[in-house]
Amino acid sequence: MPSYFPVRKQWILMNNTVHSHHRRLMRKLTTLSLLLSATSLFAFDSAVVFNEVHYHPANEVTQTEWIEIKSNHGVDVDISGWSITGGVNFTFPANTVLTGNSLLVVATTPAQIAGAIGPMTGSLKNSGETIRIRNRNNRIMDELSYDDDGSWPLAADGVGFTLARKNSGMAASGPTAWASSQQPGGTPGAVNFAGSTTPSLVFNEITGALDPAFFIELKNTSASAVSTSGWGISTNVGQSIVLPVSSVPAGGYVTFSAATLGLSPADNLRLALTSASGTVFRDARLVTNSLRGLSASGIWGRPSAPTQGAANTFSISNAVVINEIFYKGLGASPEQWVELFNRSGSPVDVSGWSFSEGVTFIIPAATSIPAGGYLVVAWDSAAFASLHPGKTALGPFTGSLSGKGETLTLSAANQNIVNSVRYGDGGLWSEWADGGGSSLELRDPDADNSNPAAWDASDETTTTGWQSVSYSGVATNAPGISLAFWNELILGMLDTGEVLIDDVSVIFNGTELIQNGSFTGDSSFWRIVGNHTGSVVPDPFSPGNNVLKISAASATDSLYNQANTTLKNGSSFHTIAAANTYAIS
Repeated sequence: MPSYFPVRKQWILMNNTVHSHHRRLMRKLTTLSLLLSATSLFAFDSAVVFNEVHYHPANEVTQTEWIEIKSNHGVDVDISGWSITGGVNFTFPANTVLTGNSLLVVATTPAQIAGAIGPMTGSLKNSGETIRIRNRNNRIMDELSYDDDGSWPLAADGVGFTLARKNSGMAASGPTAWASSQQPGGTPGAVNFAGSTTPSLVFNEITGALDPAFFIELKNTSASAVSTSGWGISTNVGQSIVLPVSSVPAGGYVTFSAATLGLSPADNLRLALTSASGTVFRDARLVTNSLRGLSASGIWGRPSAPTQGAANTFSISNAVVINEIFYKGLGASPEQWVELFNRSGSPVDVSGWSFSEGVTFIIPAATSIPAGGYLVVAWDSAAFASLHPGKTALGPFTGSLSGKGETLTLSAANQNIVNSVRYGDGGLWSEWADGGGSSLELRDPDADNSNPAAWDASDETTTTGWQSVSYSGVATNAPGISLAFWNELILGMLDTGEVLIDDVSVIFNGTELIQNGSFTGDSSFWRIVGNHTGSVVPDPFSPGNNVLKISAASATDSLYNQANTTLKNGSSFHTIAAANTYAIS
C-alpha cells in the first residue's frame, strides 16, 4: 500500500512502484493516483579504477604480471585494506595512500617494476577473466572483465604489449574502452597514451596459414608515401622481424611473403606491427587457417579471394539487421533477448550464423528468416514463450547482455560480420530500456543502427490497464509544522515518467473533498507546476472518458514539481485537522 505523509498539511503519496501484469513497466500509461519509482542502475564507484593490465607477458617465465590502478580524485585517497580480487589477490597494506590523480602498480614480482608493490598471488588468465577492486567494506569500486577474443586488443595477449585503458575518467566499459599499449611492456606508473595512436601502416590482408603462397599485406592509410624502414613485426612466439625497406604510396599496398619475412605461419599466430624501430605499437592481427582482410568499413573479415595490391572484396549480406534488444528486465528479472529482421524481399538462410560478441549462440541448421520476417534469440526460449504467448524464440544463448551497454555482433557462417550494434544505457540511448520495462527498437530497419538516434524504447502503452489504489489514514502533525492554513492534495512522480490518473477522491466523514476528480471538461481545479506538466486527454481504454495525464522531467518535491488541488466541501475550503480520518483513492 502507498504511504501518505502530511507535510505542511499537504498529502503526498511517497513510495510506490507500479508493475503491469505483464513483463514490463508501463512506459507511456499507468493509472494510479500515486508516485512512480523507476529502477535505478547500480554503477561502480569511479574513485579508483583499473588503468593498465599486463595479463599475458611475452615471456611468462621471466616477465611479471602486473595491474595498474588510478585515482580519479584530485585529493588523496586512503586505500589501506582495499583489495584486488579475481584470478589474482592482493590486499593493500596499512598507510597506502593514492595521491590525487596518481597511479599505483601491483605486481606478482614487484622488483621488476619501478615503484610497484606486491606481491599479488594467483595468476591472470590468458583467456580472460574478471578482476575487481574492493574497498574495506567489500564494496566493488571497479570491475574489469577482459577477454582474448572478439574486439579485445590482440597485442595484449602474449605479443608483449599491455591492456591499457583509453581514458580513465570515462565510464565506458568493455573492449571499446581499452587498447593495446603503444610501447612493449606498457607504461607502468606513467600515462598510457602520451600522443596520437593513429597508424599510417596497418595490416590489410593475411592469407591462410596453410596457403603455400602465404603473404602479409600492409596498407598505407595516410595521404603521403610511407617508408617501411624501421618498421617490424613481432609475434607471440618470440619472433622479431625487421621489414624489408619499401616505399608505400599514399593509399597503397605492400606485400611480403613468408620466405621474405622468415616467418613460419601457424594457426592462431599473433602478429604485432610496430614502427620506430619496433618500439611503438601500430596494429595487431591473427593468422588463421583462412584468408582474412580489412573491409572498407574498417572491420576484419574473410574476403572472397586474395587481392594483392588492391582493396579487398567481400560477399556480405545486408538483408538481416539487429532490430530489437531487450537487455535489462524489471527488477531481478533475467529476461533478455535479441530480435533479427529480414528487411529484404527474399528469405535469408541464417543457418550457422552466430552471435559472437555480447552473447554467444550459433543458429541451428535449416533456419531461415522469411522476407519481412523476424527471428528472436532469447536467454531461455521456454520462459520467453511463457511471457509472450504465441511468440517463439531460439535459445538459450550463453553469456548475458550487459546492463551498462556493450557490443552485440552478428556474424555469418563464414564469420564475416553481418551487423554489429554498440548499445548503451545513457546519453542518446533511452533510459526506459535500462530496466524500465521497454526494449530498444530500431525506428527504421533501413536506418544506420550504429547511431543511437536510430533507436527508441518500445511503447508499452498497450501492455497495461487501469489499476486502483485506496488508503485510509489519520492526519497527524509533522514535527514542528502546524496543520493550520493548508488544505491540499499533492501528487508527484518519484522519477522521470508519465502517468494517467482518474477518479481521484479524498473523503472525510462521507463528504468528497476533490473537485472534478473524474476530469470531465478540463483540469482547471488542478495546479501542475515545475518539471511536471499535465493535460486532460481521452482514456485510451474507454473512448469518451477523460483522464489527467501528468508528465515529469524529474522527481517531485514537497514544495514544487507536482500536481496539486485544493480540498473543498462544496464552496467551502476544508481545513485538515489532526485526528481526522481521510480516505484517499
